[in-house]
Amino acid sequence: MNWNARTNIKRALVAFVIGLTAFVFVLREPTEQLTIESLASAQQRWRLAKIADYDFQYRMHGSEYAVRCRGGAVIEAKVNGKPAMSQDLSNYGVEGLFDILELDLENLGDPNGPFGGPAQQVIVRVRFHGEFGYIERYIRSGGRVRAGAIELISFRSGPSLFGDSSSSKTMN
Repeated sequence: MNWNARTNIKRALVAFVIGLTAFVFVLREPTEQLTIESLASAQQRWRLAKIADYDFQYRMHGSEYAVRCRGGAVIEAKVNGKPAMSQDLSNYGVEGLFDILELDLENLGDPNGPFGGPAQQVIVRVRFHGEFGYIERYIRSGGRVRAGAIELISFRSGPSLFGDSSSSKTMN
């Protein structure tokens, strides 16, 4: 074997080890299978926390969302820095994200729905905040619809993401 072939094999081996290491670190994050019970438990923790004023940011479908909630109602939502186009801003809050997960669970049980069909395996994994129940990470893969993901960037009680001068408390 010549010197170039050995060098290429070594480079390939190093690249493989680096790739495998990155793969393990990315996929090892703790998530659980989304179930009706795990969703209900998270919703219960959220209700019991009684967090009425919060700002949070998350990524979903390649966009970044910034949401302001006061008195339990979403009062402002931005998508990629621009005001959300929807008239119903409640879809952007924590409860709206719970609705997305609930709809995905309903679709999982419908053989004629978007996740149904022959040999269609859908993976739905989630991580909820242990104390407060809001979604920290959600991954949906498989089926006849595009993959979905929700990834929490930040969650703060009180003003913070919209240029307010008031203090805030990070809760993740």
